[in-house]
Amino acid sequence: MKQLIKSILFLLACLVVASCSTTSRLKPGQFLYTGADININPDSSARINNQKEVKKTLEGKTRPRPNKSILGIKYKLLIHNLAPDTVKPKGIGNWLKNKIGEPPVLLNDVKIKYNNDVLKSYLISQGYLQSDVTGDTVIKGKKGKAIYTVNTGIRYKINSITFPKDTGNLTHIINLNKDKTLLKVGDFYDLDTYKNERIRIDNDLKESGYFYFNPDYLILQVDSTIGKNLVDVNVNIKNTSPDAALKPYTIHNINIFPNYNLRRDSLLRSLNPVQYNDFNIYDNRNTFKPKLFDRLVFFKKEKIIIEKIIINH
Repeated sequence: MKQLIKSILFLLACLVVASCSTTSRLKPGQFLYTGADININPDSSARINNQKEVKKTLEGKTRPRPNKSILGIKYKLLIHNLAPDTVKPKGIGNWLKNKIGEPPVLLNDVKIKYNNDVLKSYLISQGYLQSDVTGDTVIKGKKGKAIYTVNTGIRYKINSITFPKDTGNLTHIINLNKDKTLLKVGDFYDLDTYKNERIRIDNDLKESGYFYFNPDYLILQVDSTIGKNLVDVNVNIKNTSPDAALKPYTIHNINIFPNYNLRRDSLLRSLNPVQYNDFNIYDNRNTFKPKLFDRLVFFKKEKIIIEKIIINH
């Protein structure tokens, strides 16, 4: 413990008196990456809603992240630079360099095109369907940063929503519950809302016995060509959906094992069950009276499967 305290005090002393720059250990041609700046619609007087939040979100999506700092001091990088380039596997040098400190994040690590695509993809998901992002780097001394210019365009809104034609039981259920839709005329285009709408429809179908349905079997087609920065949304079922997903499932047999034990599994399944109402009861010890299960088990034969439930007594 005393040795640890001494090490910490030594470290703090070094940080206080350290006059070396965070860039002093850089090799020729290397530049310390200081972060990303986002300029939204710089050539337009138009200001988008929640521009500060959008800017912060976009900055958070750029990679890599610069070295961590407190009050502008990149303390982890300073700690890293206190240790020599070559350190022993054990000891304070290795502890400083690899455990507490972090190596410099370099401007060469920044992938401008990748970040452009990430930022544009996010903006499109938020309804800025005509957005464009261009990035560049600026170097000053031994430091450099990335600057991304974002032209958002006007954010698109929903003009209309249509659901599949009521041509069968599955589409009938979708239309029966369409009043619960998360998509609203006049709302902004939002990819997360579309994903949640698929989940909502999937839950409705699960409740109606479509046990093998999946949100991925739904497609929301968006038509942005109608003009006036509006979109028409069409909800459809993919043609590639498997047959098992398109039909409801019902309960066939209800088998009850009151004294189930994994070691006795083969023995229990070989028994002749007692048939009581809709139940097949495998209970050679006569532990419970069959009528008890009328109050405990609520499954009924030929009823739709709402969800898979395993009950262990």
